[in-house]
Amino acid sequence: GSETGEYHHIFISLAEPKGSRRNQLRELRDLLATSPYVDWAFEPDLMTDANRSGAWRARLQLRHNDHLQELMELLQESGYQCTTSAPSTSSPKL
Repeated sequence: GSETGEYHHIFISLAEPKGSRRNQLRELRDLLATSPYVDWAFEPDLMTDANRSGAWRARLQLRHNDHLQELMELLQESGYQCTTSAPSTSSPKL
């Protein structure tokens, strides 16, 4: 089996931003909430990019390390572009 997931930093943007920033964020949160890959025991941290509409930095824990590719494919199929940086095993800073 796979190891427990790690924290991942994903840069997410809408291919074609539309609607208000609040609605864009809600739609992204809804997509993450319904995905089977995100570990909601550690709530994802979504930070809006102040310089770009429809762009966020997400810091989230995946259920398993091998879920990153599946999550990125799900985001792309839903109209998002995404890139990632190296995973982190440290827990969130309080």
